[in-house]
Amino acid sequence: MQIWLIRHTSVAIGQAYCYGRTDVELAASFADEAQLVKAKLEPLPPNTVVVSSPAQRCRKLANILGGELTVDDDLWEMNFGRWEGQRWDDVPRNELDAWANDLGGTPPTMAAARF
Repeated sequence: MQIWLIRHTSVAIGQAYCYGRTDVELAASFADEAQLVKAKLEPLPPNTVVVSSPAQRCRKLANILGGELTVDDDLWEMNFGRWEGQRWDDVPRNELDAWANDLGGTPPTMAAARF
């Protein structure tokens, strides 16, 4: 059995913004990027199962890859709370450092998202 872990293609808001649960749009380059991913996986073996996050940025790519699609809510990205939609440079440095130094024990701040 082979397992491939594939992240979604580029998003329209770019890399400067924090997003996890926010269902951001895909970049205009989606079709080209998706075809490059698909080409690396072809041909898919018979009975291939593609498991995707519920985020449209992930489902859209999963649909193009082929195979039997399953959407799993447990694959949603992390909820960054009030960091969602903020530029990474605008997230308070002390909060980022605390999270980065203990990813498993220090969750991002979970105040209401602003995005």
